[in-house]
Amino acid sequence: MSNKPGHHNITRDKYPLWVGGRRGLLLLLLVISVLLQGCFIDRLITLRSQTCSFDEHFAINVDQNLEVELYDPVLLEKDLRLIWGAAPTTISTSDEGSTLSYLFQRVPGEAHGTGAILLDEFSLDFDFVPVSGQYRLAKISSNDLPPELLLTATTISLSGLDEITAFACQVDINPFTRSMTLPLDQSWFTDIPSRDELMTLLGAPDSTLDEGNGLVYQYRLKGSNAGKHTASFVIWYDATGERPLAVEAAFNRYQMHTDLQTALMKVKVEI
Repeated sequence: MSNKPGHHNITRDKYPLWVGGRRGLLLLLLVISVLLQGCFIDRLITLRSQTCSFDEHFAINVDQNLEVELYDPVLLEKDLRLIWGAAPTTISTSDEGSTLSYLFQRVPGEAHGTGAILLDEFSLDFDFVPVSGQYRLAKISSNDLPPELLLTATTISLSGLDEITAFACQVDINPFTRSMTLPLDQSWFTDIPSRDELMTLLGAPDSTLDEGNGLVYQYRLKGSNAGKHTASFVIWYDATGERPLAVEAAFNRYQMHTDLQTALMKVKVEI
């Protein structure tokens, strides 16, 4: 058992086997394992097990930038490419490891005239270090987030994260919809700005939905012209524009919907 500060512990849980089609599911997993070449499924299960005891295996730092440190690296470079479904914008290597960077830039839209005040672009960097002869993911970071957003992030309490991750480890993934629903901490959403405040921070949205109640912001992965490599974020407000109701996000085969009133997040993966 690790005593590193800022760690969360994870109890290894096995994925549930549903009664109906159990043999078919096992066969499907076997086929996927072969197609993904080797132990990708095993590494995902190990990573899931780690996240179930978060403090023991991870640390989150929000200071000059946002960082997530992985104390017990598992994923390989090819795993990350497979998960993203897209090649990184840049790759840098050194004797100490390698970094895969995904750079996203705002997509100009009809309502995006003067440009965003904040977050015209942002990057996600994935640092890999040598472990047992292979490069494995050791840190995720973003150095491009504006100080205003980082300041907001520092006010979020992670005291309930253990409870949330413990619940997530008990949740069955629906095999038919390939989705799962997780309860979040309601306090995380108390400081979300109003519609006008958000537009002051991020600039005019790329487009709007439902007579302006939904603000759409889009970011395209630099170096890719594929439409599926555009990340879309929609923030929904009530008619007054003061109360945020929901946040939606989509990228490639991943979709997320968070109801801010109930603090329930639904994540769906399309295969």
